[in-house]
Amino acid sequence: PGDVLVFSLLTLHRGGTSATRTRMSCDFRFSPFQAPLPVNTTTLNERDYDWEDVYHDWESDLAPPKYYWKGHPAGLVSYDTRYDEWRNREALVRGRAGEPEAIRGLEFLVWGATGTVSQQKEAEQILEEVFGFIYE
Repeated sequence: PGDVLVFSLLTLHRGGTSATRTRMSCDFRFSPFQAPLPVNTTTLNERDYDWEDVYHDWESDLAPPKYYWKGHPAGLVSYDTRYDEWRNREALVRGRAGEPEAIRGLEFLVWGATGTVSQQKEAEQILEEVFGFIYE
């Protein structure tokens, strides 16, 4: 029992609270094998472990492939920030308009995951003044 929701990565979205059950999510991404890999796909978001920690108990070096980006035929390219920049602008515009769908994008800005310092401050102000969030 349950629902499945599928949407474009360009869709601003957020789930509500779930006090009675565990929510699971999964990202599926596709890229042609011949396409270069963005360098951010080879880095870990967490700072308290590294790739050696991730791979420490793998039985095989081949399946699934460890360090999949090493030796990739098309190589690595810089991360394209255009989507992040668009999301930040949309979150600020929609947040000022009071649209709840903007909250997640505003939170990304406040957390410092992306955006400029002025955007981060504006996002925090919108979350506090428009949506009633409290930051200290």
